Amino acid sequence: QEALRDDPEQPERRGRHAHRHHQAQHRDPHEAADDRHITVPRAIDCLDNLHPGGIEEHMTRNRWLAMEARQLLVEMLNINAPAPETMIGSLVTLPLALGPLAEAGKIDPLQQRLYDRYRIEVPVFSGPIPETRWIRISCQAYNDIAQYRRLGEALRVELST
Repeated sequence: QEALRDDPEQPERRGRHAHRHHQAQHRDPHEAADDRHITVPRAIDCLDNLHPGGIEEHMTRNRWLAMEARQLLVEMLNINAPAPETMIGSLVTLPLALGPLAEAGKIDPLQQRLYDRYRIEVPVFSGPIPETRWIRISCQAYNDIAQYRRLGEALRVELST
């Protein structure tokens, strides 16, 4: 019985969504290969096991980081947050000072400079209001507040030139 509890194939040992992974892993070999049945359960299982509180804690942490990063960038760039906190999940979109806009279908010059000079990858795009630019951050488990502070410092330099 002890050997069964240590068996990694036992779904009860690998998180709340492991039964899906277990079912997908033991499918009929004659079925057409459809990796969604394997990939999705594994992705859910991975997210569910990142934090002791499961996927709910993961989403709560991402939102918390998004709110912290939003406040940090608002203060560093002296801008107004365009949306109420109740509309924030793990993505935050903020307005930027006007500057040269990208041609349709091209990368914004600021986005390119952030990558070339600082190795920061973040989308910068125009609209929906004519002659405006926006930046969007996405907070995930691999991010921390220091990265958003670094982004704010780079934006201050780039937007002042």
